Amino acid sequence: MTKEQANLVQLHSCNSHRLPWVAGVNMPGYMPDVEPGAFETFAEARDHLLELLEIDYLYLAEVEDCEPTDNEIAEISLATDIVAGLKEDEFSAIIGRYCYWIMRNN
Repeated sequence: MTKEQANLVQLHSCNSHRLPWVAGVNMPGYMPDVEPGAFETFAEARDHLLELLEIDYLYLAEVEDCEPTDNEIAEISLATDIVAGLKEDEFSAIIGRYCYWIMRNN
């Protein structure tokens, strides 16, 4: 977990009802462009991260002015397969310039 991720979890922990799972994406060393999601169940967190990976995969595959490397597309595909198979495990992977992650909100 990066320092930024830990700080975000602390922000979420200020809530009176803290949800047990958080998931998101950010550029390492920077705050996320979009606030990470907090979820009641691991399955909800996993599905959210799968949506984020799919959005980025489609963006890389379809945007004309974006020239992704074959490696970036392959890494997103691999991460999607890994995340889809997770059973309540924390996960983080740096793909291209971004870190995708799921973690317990302790």
